[in-house]
Amino acid sequence: MNVHTPQTNTIYPTPQDKLLSSKLLKFIVFNQTASYWFFRPMMAAFAYRTQLLLKPTQLDPSKHYIIAANHQSMIDPFVVCYALSPQLFARLVPFRYFAHNALFDKVLRSILLCLGAFPASRNSRYSYGLEAARLFLQHHQSIVIFPEGRRVVGLTRPRSGIEVLAKDPNVEIIPVHIQWYKNKWHYRSYRIVIGSPLTEKNLSARQILNRIYKLPFSTNDWADLK
Repeated sequence: MNVHTPQTNTIYPTPQDKLLSSKLLKFIVFNQTASYWFFRPMMAAFAYRTQLLLKPTQLDPSKHYIIAANHQSMIDPFVVCYALSPQLFARLVPFRYFAHNALFDKVLRSILLCLGAFPASRNSRYSYGLEAARLFLQHHQSIVIFPEGRRVVGLTRPRSGIEVLAKDPNVEIIPVHIQWYKNKWHYRSYRIVIGSPLTEKNLSARQILNRIYKLPFSTNDWADLK
């Protein structure tokens, strides 16, 4: 009797779900929580203003959340998380970040994995891309994504990944608008506003990005980062 043996791709084998191991997840939660409490006060030195339109009561325990922000600085993923209130942070942790595959070299790979990052595109060792993001969402982990896909200043054409993920009826988008600038002494600072979840469904990537950039920077409504 012939036994059928499934073929495997020897160049790009199907990655095992190493990124969902309980040991790694506990390490990610520990690292993110420790860095939150350590760096959050330090980030106040860089934050010109921050505004939280999002309240803990707006988060539905039955929903999965994607934090979608515009992208101007390498440290934006951390800026977004450190700007959350302790109650929001505790509700949304752990965070999983899309990261460029080139960063997953032998030097940075372990650091990125322990901070919650995963490859944005095809990878031979780890779950990657939109399928990995869906997997993390199903396991009640929050996704941090930048619809523009790269660091830019000003509105540009978004990538379609956020639109695909947002079609899930159990997923809601938390929009975040960040603006970096330099003062006359060339000191870099930023202001950030974190909006309420987008309850509208079937939004396109362009519509989601427009919602991000429409979050207001009103100096009369700012609350200092505390």
